[in-house]
Amino acid sequence: MEQTDIQDFNDAVEKVKRLASRPDDGELLILYGYYKQSVFGDNKASQPSIFSVKERSKWGAWENNKMMSRKQARQNYIVFVDTLVVKYGFTPIIQSSQIDIV
Repeated sequence: MEQTDIQDFNDAVEKVKRLASRPDDGELLILYGYYKQSVFGDNKASQPSIFSVKERSKWGAWENNKMMSRKQARQNYIVFVDTLVVKYGFTPIIQSSQIDIV
């Protein structure tokens, strides 16, 4: 069961790379937070300076998931990616066997 969960998470990570449009910054921060929690667990880094806006935002997105299990973070990531696929569309991978070479 755990292996399936990890494979589904890895598949979702790949799906994000093939979204038809770029998610907005807020959505990207949600993805970032779930991803970091899934892979590394709780954020142990110190909060970046207020002058480092981007790094502080990313830190906050990860910090929002503190105490969430890695498994729950993976599940949340997968569900959120599915909502992004519905919202933005998705470009599937074309297998070489599906291409007709003339």
